[in-house]
Amino acid sequence: MPMVSTKGQVAPRKAIREQAGIKPGDQVLDSVVGGRIVLTPKPRSWAKALRGLHQDLWEGTDAARYVRSERAAWR
Repeated sequence: MPMVSTKGQVAPRKAIREQAGIKPGDQVLDSVVGGRIVLTPKPRSWAKALRGLHQDLWEGTDAARYVRSERAAWR
């Protein structure tokens, strides 16, 4: 079980780092979710990591019609 050092540092066990694909020198994103600390490897490319996100958001929507209606609402 990892311990918190006097400097506030925590080193996940080797097996955990290997499963997550975290290597020495990698950066990780940290967050608290439901009272738990979550470490996530920082993507090497944000463009690749976010590609396809919400791709179904506009599914079935006529984009040109939507833009026209929004523009009309501005007047």
